[in-house]
Amino acid sequence: RVLFRSKEKIKDWNLLMETFFRFAPKGLMMINLRDSRHAAQESDLRFLDFLESFERDYAFVFNKIDKLKTQKDRAKLTKHLKDLKSKDKNLKCFKTSAETKAGCSELEQFIINLMES
Repeated sequence: RVLFRSKEKIKDWNLLMETFFRFAPKGLMMINLRDSRHAAQESDLRFLDFLESFERDYAFVFNKIDKLKTQKDRAKLTKHLKDLKSKDKNLKCFKTSAETKAGCSELEQFIINLMES
């Protein structure tokens, strides 16, 4: 995660992001990668609001699911996914692990389908 210390850097970053999203093709799918071990941070929620303000389609990829060792951790992620999908029934969410390859083929096929459409 990049942390900017100066207001100038934050302003530059915001301008870059705003310019990108304003001029990116309308059908462009944004894929938001998140660590499944951590709850949504304030910055994650702000970014989601930002995407929605540009009326962008997006999908979530929750990685490192192999690191969720307890039932409590897995239940938290399941609840979080359920909450996200309650706001948008068509929202695509993927749970993946680079280590075990869980969910990777589904994500790969999703990306291939996006590129072909």
